[in-house]
Amino acid sequence: MSSDRYQKLVREIDRLAESLDEERSPLVPEVTRLQSWFQTEILGADFADLDRRRQSYTTEIHKQLRLLATDAAFLQSARQETKQAQRRSQIRDRLSTIRRYCNVILGKDEEQQ
Repeated sequence: MSSDRYQKLVREIDRLAESLDEERSPLVPEVTRLQSWFQTEILGADFADLDRRRQSYTTEIHKQLRLLATDAAFLQSARQETKQAQRRSQIRDRLSTIRRYCNVILGKDEEQQ
């Protein structure tokens, strides 16, 4: 397993979280780009070499990235400020979840689930 790839994923997740508060941030294309990178660089390169536990967390990250894309699309289409705030909160939670999963894979955090 290449921990560099997961560290890069954490950096990208942190960058997305920072850009979330920017007005009209191009979130949908950024999430799409991140999904493509994840599929190529992590699923395509490392997945078969991971132990079962790490495979499970990587699968969950993949699922969360797909849900993140949906959340980003909903945020983009939200017109009311309350809905936008709600969508941003959901996205922050999802980004936090992905970060926690990466930290478990990197051995930085013992997930308690």
